[in-house]
Amino acid sequence: MEHASRSRREPCSTCDRETASGSVLFPARRVLAGDGATEAARYLCASCEKDIHRARKAAHLSDAELRRLIEDGSAAGMTYAGMGSLSGFVG
Repeated sequence: MEHASRSRREPCSTCDRETASGSVLFPARRVLAGDGATEAARYLCASCEKDIHRARKAAHLSDAELRRLIEDGSAAGMTYAGMGSLSGFVG
């Protein structure tokens, strides 16, 4: 029997570390809003967000831009959701 208080997983879309409420990464995570119908919200831990910004040399990226970079793997040091980030990333 599943425990009733078990929280829903909300992993970072790039490194798969947990960002759900109660996790150490929750306060600084970024929520990438989905359209509510076909796209669910995705989550990005502060460390991965910083790596993406550094790699793209951009101070701010929109949710849509971040979502595209994560999904197509074009952000340096980032891989597909749940696969984890590459170690040794130098920005």
